[in-house]
Amino acid sequence: MIEAGKSERRARATRREASLSDFEQIADLKERMGMRRDSIENWRRLWQDNPAVLAANRALPIGWVLESEGRVVGYLGSIPLLYLYGDRELFAAATCGFAVEPEYRAQALMLAAAFMKQPGVDLLLNTTASESAGMIFRSLGACPIPQENSDVALFWILDHHAFARFAMSRQGLKGSWSRLPEALIAIVSRVDTFFRRRAPRMRTDLGTYECAVSQVNEDFSELWRMQADSKPRLRACRTATMLRWHFEIPHSLRETQFICCRKDEHLVGYVCVSSEVINGTELRRSKVADLFVLNDDVAVIEALLAAAYQHARKAGSHVLEIIGFPQSIRRICAQGKPYRRRLPSWPFWYGVKGETLNAELASKAAWYLTPYDGDTTLWP
Repeated sequence: MIEAGKSERRARATRREASLSDFEQIADLKERMGMRRDSIENWRRLWQDNPAVLAANRALPIGWVLESEGRVVGYLGSIPLLYLYGDRELFAAATCGFAVEPEYRAQALMLAAAFMKQPGVDLLLNTTASESAGMIFRSLGACPIPQENSDVALFWILDHHAFARFAMSRQGLKGSWSRLPEALIAIVSRVDTFFRRRAPRMRTDLGTYECAVSQVNEDFSELWRMQADSKPRLRACRTATMLRWHFEIPHSLRETQFICCRKDEHLVGYVCVSSEVINGTELRRSKVADLFVLNDDVAVIEALLAAAYQHARKAGSHVLEIIGFPQSIRRICAQGKPYRRRLPSWPFWYGVKGETLNAELASKAAWYLTPYDGDTTLWP
């Protein structure tokens, strides 16, 4: 009983607002919890150079920590972002880096509550929630984003042997024990891909071209201004300034490439592809980080998806993956007969300040959620 009492006392922590001076302790905490270590340069990018911070023109919380005896034992970050719903500008905040030491996890609710109750924010987002984080945010009134099948990843296999090797390693089979089933998986997937023609379809002769993040210019801002929906949809700000800030990440392990399409000398759409080796594996994965097309032109979307597929192959990736996006985009992807996998949990949650906006965002038609939203593609 005495030992239990001591353990209980050790597990008590207090909450306070985080500051940039907490970087080292928070970076150490996240690393202990199995998360990738961040850099102070990226922190300055997120909370000092962020266009949303500059637009707010006021002090904003960067997150909250749990502290015990002067030691940071829990953390939840808050990244300011800019959104547009119809012609209404919204100020949003996205969670990031939710990490709490095991003996203090009973107090994780304190961090989530501080995030959900922060003032001066129209929209609150968690786009990388684990199952336990989803339960915490649901208990605080957050809702799952009503964009269908956002917990189902679509993917095409580009290197069948590498994918088979990855599949075997996931089952704990390596070395000589995995060679025969690995070879069988590779043969079956290759034959299936060939005969079922599993690849994005393009039924147009529209041309595309590649563009580095540093080359994103005012043409992208013009595309953002030109976008006109018959019905309002919630979209993250995609001006040239915001796109460069979002994807120019210090010390990033990802390679990011924009692929663009023009009509009549105007930029009418782009797809952004990020490629990296999955942490702890040998599998190189390309992901569609964003896709933005004027008036959702089907021909342009098809051309960009086909170009993304070819880019991923040339980049040496083993798979090309798509997560998120509304059904209108996913139906176009489905024409290429991708494979599917269900994510471990529903990762996308939101909260809204204001009854009118809350009612409007309850509709699945109101959302255009991609990996560009929240913190999904903001990290190295």
